[in-house]
Amino acid sequence: FWVEKLKKEAPRNWDIFYKTHSNHFFKDRNWTTQVFEVLKDKELDLSLDEKGEDLITKKVLLEVGCGVGNFIWPLLENSNVNKIYCFDFSPRAIEILKRHEKFDSNRIKPFVYDLTADDYDLDKTNQNLTQNLGSDFGSIDLISCIFVLSAIPPDKIQLAVKRLVSVLKPGGEIIIRDYAINDASQLRFHSKKSSSYSTHPSKLSKSLPFYRRSDSTLTYFFNIDEISNLFCESNNNDGDHDYIIKTLECQIIKRSLINRKSQIDLDRHFIQARFKKLKK
Repeated sequence: FWVEKLKKEAPRNWDIFYKTHSNHFFKDRNWTTQVFEVLKDKELDLSLDEKGEDLITKKVLLEVGCGVGNFIWPLLENSNVNKIYCFDFSPRAIEILKRHEKFDSNRIKPFVYDLTADDYDLDKTNQNLTQNLGSDFGSIDLISCIFVLSAIPPDKIQLAVKRLVSVLKPGGEIIIRDYAINDASQLRFHSKKSSSYSTHPSKLSKSLPFYRRSDSTLTYFFNIDEISNLFCESNNNDGDHDYIIKTLECQIIKRSLINRKSQIDLDRHFIQARFKKLKK
């Protein structure tokens, strides 16, 4: 009961999080264009238009779980992304994003959407996405999931991935950065008194690395096979889809950092992955 209650209240708990922290908690993710080459503004389409002039590639991006826009703001100046759709299931986060000094309604299209809503009819579920993406539905060049899938309950992650793949165009890519197993933030849970599987636990599953933070938001820690299987599962169902998912990258990134406050070494483990949707 306790775990199901936390899952149900996830949007509300994130809304409370943004009410408390506004846009002061997360730093802007200036590192993304360095990590993911596909975001860089150096990529050009050298084909010619009708007048014989070079065309610069204009990418359409969908940012998943955008929060208050920490991934978005650096992209406006440092990438080849022309239009950014973005959603979060926290209405408050979207409101804060729209009030940012860099918000440009011509380039940024934010909306409230719950990727994990209980509706197993994919077409019906995507009605909300269809309305917000308009003519770009099914034509998204790039989807970014930066520390997003880990915030979704494990039993709903596969459904979320299917919904995202459905809006991606053939040839489009999904980029992933998320928490990996044995990350310092996971090990920290096991140093708490509430770390055991108990009445109101930090660890929400006996068998899975699924946890509750102190603010009641959720987090999961992945291994490489899990991430790969989530996106490539459809390749094993011949006839169900007219596309396949190709793995471009899927690896563990390890970083050793020092906590400035405690002066303790932290071993950070992240999953970094890229997947491409291709026609069969």
